[in-house]
Amino acid sequence: MTLKEWAAVIIARKRLANKPETAESLSNCVNRIMDYNNGKDLKLYDIDLTFLRSFEAYQIGKGNSPNTVYLIKHN
Repeated sequence: MTLKEWAAVIIARKRLANKPETAESLSNCVNRIMDYNNGKDLKLYDIDLTFLRSFEAYQIGKGNSPNTVYLIKHN
């Protein structure tokens, strides 16, 4: 399963649960990860600690605050 496939399921569940803000936040997180990966989808097994640490460093390097990075990682 890919990140986009998994995210579509979770986002749909949030919308069904009347949580549109959470759905939008999750969608934004996926988009940021996809941007980081040059627009390419990822298999879930490719998202490991090394990938996440690199993504975190990239976001901080772009000037995002630690709170923004935290929200991206924990949504």
